[in-house]
Amino acid sequence: MDFPSGEDFKPKEPYTSRLRKILEEYPDGSQILREILQNSDDAQSTEQTFILDFNKYPSNKLFKPQLNRYQGPALISKNTAIFEDDDFKSLLNLADSEKRKKFDKIGVMGIGFNSIYHITDSPSFITGNKYVILDPHERHFNGGIQFDFVRQKLAEGFPDQFAPFRKILRCNRPFKEPFKGTIFRYPLRDSTDSDISNKVYKPKEILDMFRKFYEHESINCLLFLKYIECISFYVLRKGADEPELLYKIRLENADQVRKQRCLISESIASMMNSTNSKELVTSYVASFYRQKGDIKEPNSEWLILNYLDDLLDTKKNFSKIDLYKFIPNVGLAVPLKDFKNVIGRLFCFLPLPIYMPFPVSVHGYFAVSTNRRSLWSPIENEDLADDALARIKAKWNQYLFENVLPKAWVKFLHELPHKVSNIQSDDLYKFWPIVKEGGTSGNIGIFCKDLLQNVTNCLNIEDRVFKGPFCDNWLSLSNGYLEDEKLFNFNISKIIANIGFPVISTLYPIIRVLKNSKHQESLKF
Repeated sequence: MDFPSGEDFKPKEPYTSRLRKILEEYPDGSQILREILQNSDDAQSTEQTFILDFNKYPSNKLFKPQLNRYQGPALISKNTAIFEDDDFKSLLNLADSEKRKKFDKIGVMGIGFNSIYHITDSPSFITGNKYVILDPHERHFNGGIQFDFVRQKLAEGFPDQFAPFRKILRCNRPFKEPFKGTIFRYPLRDSTDSDISNKVYKPKEILDMFRKFYEHESINCLLFLKYIECISFYVLRKGADEPELLYKIRLENADQVRKQRCLISESIASMMNSTNSKELVTSYVASFYRQKGDIKEPNSEWLILNYLDDLLDTKKNFSKIDLYKFIPNVGLAVPLKDFKNVIGRLFCFLPLPIYMPFPVSVHGYFAVSTNRRSLWSPIENEDLADDALARIKAKWNQYLFENVLPKAWVKFLHELPHKVSNIQSDDLYKFWPIVKEGGTSGNIGIFCKDLLQNVTNCLNIEDRVFKGPFCDNWLSLSNGYLEDEKLFNFNISKIIANIGFPVISTLYPIIRVLKNSKHQESLKF
């Protein structure tokens, strides 16, 4: 019997419809800049430049006359890296990314990149010898088109098509050689005639985006990135020959810390396949500065520690870390000045909109939501099967907080005597993960509730991470005496410390967890 005839019955979802749904998850605003920044860091670029171009360019010699709608004001993104083959594949895949297979990559270019469609309908870019135009509406090309602009000598035949790029590069010559980097151009949407978004974007909204990034993100966005050392924001006004600097955030001592910043990332791939079991730690003081126009602010110095736990040990708990890209990598950072009034942030390489209940910022290779706004949490997965991916992701985040982060925190405390000079006893314990009663709520409270206890359990009795009220020497549980809680209201401990007795001056929350730790039999009061 012949196969019966029938009508095709399958989903026929337009490219633009899928983009519109992605935008519902990815917030508008400076999150767009963070997604671009993340992709540049993954590409190992050392610089990220944003330019708001106010100009309207000629449209007599374009590939097609209809492309004149994209010759107006645009957001420009420029970096120092050239696209790889996998980057091109990721751009074509809305639901996944080639980055998921790579342990040295943060993001997923095929997903996060699409947040840019909040502001544009047709991005284009130049990288190496390639010129690419993306056209999700399929108005002019079948979704997009790629050219070899060097071999085809396109800038000679279609000078107006390349005029915006020549203006940015301040180059009047045709593009005869590959460009050593990548320039993205995002023409601002100037009409509601769009199936992706009906929001018209004005240049002033991009300026506001720049300002908010500078005021609220700035140095935070450089703390745990691996390669980006400078983020700059410019405006190219109508008829101007050169861009005008608005803001700049820079890692001042990049030459000194460059190797340490990327060491863990560049070691992960080889360590995943190694039979040797070990951990990896890097710590350094990074000096950052911010600049607004011509005014440069004083440098801000941060103590930063990155930690990679034993991968073989992790595999015993999570056998499929390769599949899920679960890397036991965490980090800690705190400013060395004015840290008393600082509120720590939670990071997954870039800051998440989540604040910590202490001054220290925490980074981790966490399982985050698709839009990078929250962590997968146990409280949300109570009814899921044990092998459900959402439950596995929540367990992974718990594992990082309970098993990996405490080890890193002890090493962080070890670094204080070497990296922070003249730290006072009263200030020392601001570097500990002390959560005030009722100081946290929601998911982050669940993750942090046992953090201090787990840190003390990871301490060795000889670890010199304590100080006395007057003593310049660092003390450990083996050579120091804790203050008796009954004497907290008296000056006896200060009197005997003043004559050189090794009194450990600490806080009640730390004494409480020490009494419940593996050290409880070794404590001396």
